[in-house]
Amino acid sequence: MAKVTKNWGPQGDFEAPDIGHGFFIVKFDMMEDYTKVFTSSPWVALDHYVIVRRWQQDFKSNEAEEDTTTMWVRFPNLPIEYYNEKVLFHIGKVLGTPLKIGINTVMAARGKYAQGRSPKGQLQ
Repeated sequence: MAKVTKNWGPQGDFEAPDIGHGFFIVKFDMMEDYTKVFTSSPWVALDHYVIVRRWQQDFKSNEAEEDTTTMWVRFPNLPIEYYNEKVLFHIGKVLGTPLKIGINTVMAARGKYAQGRSPKGQLQ
């Protein structure tokens, strides 16, 4: 909660009771804080994506569908010989489900970034 509070920088107080299975109900004292947090989602805390969404009536955390988040992944010291589609897809599968490898990435022209999606937005 300390990391989330620091990231969000709320002007007022908020509560975030744990309702299980990685879900929390967040109740803000100030509408401005809610708007900021909701419109700026996803957030990152402790290497996990924090996705904020509106409350759904009859929500059951144990039956909730997984959220996914598209992200760019940086490979800071990956040798140039590994910049081919098969190798990058293999590396990407360790993190989640790779979406695509663009020609610029394969040619190492995009600054060593590749795009993919991870279940629940978590880096594994």
